[in-house]
Amino acid sequence: MERLEQRLKAEEASADSQCVAEALDEVRALGPLPPLKYSAELTALAGERAEELCKASGSPQSEKLEPRFRAHGFAAGAMGESMLYVGDDESEEDIIVGMIVDGTPGRVRRRRIFNPQFSVAGVASRSRTRIGTVVVLSYFQ
Repeated sequence: MERLEQRLKAEEASADSQCVAEALDEVRALGPLPPLKYSAELTALAGERAEELCKASGSPQSEKLEPRFRAHGFAAGAMGESMLYVGDDESEEDIIVGMIVDGTPGRVRRRRIFNPQFSVAGVASRSRTRIGTVVVLSYFQ
């Protein structure tokens, strides 16, 4: 966490410094959260979604999460999914910073990652030649 915080502080000098400062404030305000546990089922689900996004032409349509989660054995509970498109040469740290800094309205990705309701997660990535790599994170209560 310390290295990530240093990286975020370095990002603060960029054009989106308000977003980075906001991210740091939110993360600090949350206090310590338990780590998310790895789920092979959620990783498979994230992989399927990443494949779908790679095959989609143009912007993919939003799909309801519940049927896809249910098909993988996750029936009722809090569920979420985050997607990020990154260049093929970006590191794991770049992806983490992209998810936390999150330029989307309402900071949806960041709020999902740090949602205390989620206890398990899976992540997958797939190459999409035209735009780089698609990273999908799936979360469940």
